[in-house]
Amino acid sequence: QLPSRDTYWKKDGKYNSGYVSQIMTNRQFNRILEAFHFEKTHEVSDEERKIKNKQDPFWSVSKFFAILASNCQKYYQCGHFVDIDEMTVPFKGRMKAVCCNPHKPNKWHITFFCLNDADTGYLSNFIPYAGRDETRPEGVSATEFPVQILTNPVQYHNKSHIMFTDNWYTSIN
Repeated sequence: QLPSRDTYWKKDGKYNSGYVSQIMTNRQFNRILEAFHFEKTHEVSDEERKIKNKQDPFWSVSKFFAILASNCQKYYQCGHFVDIDEMTVPFKGRMKAVCCNPHKPNKWHITFFCLNDADTGYLSNFIPYAGRDETRPEGVSATEFPVQILTNPVQYHNKSHIMFTDNWYTSIN
């Protein structure tokens, strides 16, 4: 909601409600954010880290993503209309999965493919885009892959959902 994350700690009164800055300092928040992961990365050697990063750039948070997606599906059932689209998260760090698209609001970003309830906009399922080297089954195109993965959970089968997509996902298959 605010222009930048640091605005929560500004003392000018225009944006600061005081709530966030009372809980923790900006420095504490950024330190936690830097260390945010769900794997014991300090126990991984540099060689193992390189191998894991090549296989899956999100390996350190993939368990968290799985838990989050599972909870999104568990606590809300999509209505009759669903849509699949991309979501971008601003990111300027070094990572294999970072995308550059000057036509997006955030030129440098990480892309997530999302399955949403079209009426409410509720995020029901998502997967991160792992970069152009992502592994997918033989014969499955880059446009088919996210649709297959996102609609794979049983709760989406045989429900007569009507799916809306943009032109990137519209192939014969």
